[in-house]
Parts: sequence; C-alpha cells; structure tokens
Amino acid sequence: MAKKKNEAPLTGITVSKEEDFSAWYTELITKAELADIRYNIKGFVVYREWATITIRKMYKKTEDLLEKKGHP
Repeated sequence: MAKKKNEAPLTGITVSKEEDFSAWYTELITKAELADIRYNIKGFVVYREWATITIRKMYKKTEDLLEKKGHP
C-alpha cells in the first residue's frame, strides 16, 4: 500500500509495552540506536558507544545512592 503524500513516517514506538514487553523493548533499543542488533545471537548485545556511557553513568548514580543509604 502506497503512503499518502502528507503522511509522516512512523518514528515513535508502535508496540504497546503492556501488550508485548519484549517487542516494545526491542523496538526501543533499535530506534534509540543503543545497541547493534545485527548479530542474531541470543544474549549477545553489542552496545554502541553512547549506550555504554549512559550505562556507566546509571551504575555510578545507583552506587552513589546505595552508599548514601548505607548499603555496603
């Protein structure tokens, strides 16, 4: 089916998180370009540079919060 001339391409998340979490998460990671999913190996994820930086920052914030609350 051909697109209408004024119809914008779908750029958002099209899968409902509540209906299919796995498909929603995969679409999120793909569209945000956080991981390279060309390699179809279960459990094998190649994170892109900005995703790795973000993950490190999240771990650091979590560690700081846990230490602040007295967790070892």
